[in-house]
Amino acid sequence: DGLGWLWNNGETTKAISTNQPGNYDVTVFYQNACENRASAVLSNYDNLIVNLGNDVVFYLGYYISPLTITANTIGDVTNYSWNTGENSSSISIFPTQTTAYSVTITDINGCTASDQITVFVEDVRCGKKNDKIIICHILPSNPIKVQQLCIDESAVNSHLLHGDYIGKCNSSSAR
Repeated sequence: DGLGWLWNNGETTKAISTNQPGNYDVTVFYQNACENRASAVLSNYDNLIVNLGNDVVFYLGYYISPLTITANTIGDVTNYSWNTGENSSSISIFPTQTTAYSVTITDINGCTASDQITVFVEDVRCGKKNDKIIICHILPSNPIKVQQLCIDESAVNSHLLHGDYIGKCNSSSAR
C-alpha cells in the first residue's frame, strides 16, 4: 500500500469512482520517496441492441428470390450468431414452412443481445402445374364481396394496384 495517491483528475484517494469515459492515470507515492504509476482507460460503450424488424409473410410460389433478413444493430458488434448457423450481419432464406429466425450479437466486452423474427409462409401456388398465383379479388362494384382467383404471375401487380391481395380470401394475410 502506498502513502499517497494522485490521480490526473485531482483526486487523492486510493480509488476513484466515475462513469465518465477517458484516460485515468494515478501516481502512488511510497515511504521511501519512490513512486509508481498506473493507467486505466474507461470506454463508453453504447447499449448493445439488435432489431430484426417485424414478422413477415413469405408467399411461396410468388417470390422467386430469397428473402434477406438483416440484423440492424447499435453498438460495437464483433460477432453474429444466427440459429441457422450463419455468422454474418444478414442472411438470405427461401423458406417453405413458417420458421422463426433468431440472431445473437456479441460486442468486444462479451455482452450479448438477441432478437427473433417469424417468417410466415403462405403457399399461394395454384393451377395444374402450380405455376399460377392465388389472388383474393375484391369486386370494385361490391367491396364486401370477394372472389378467389388463380391467375398468371404477370397479372398479379395489376390486381394488387386496385386493392386485391395475394393469398386465399380467408388466409391470415387477408386485410
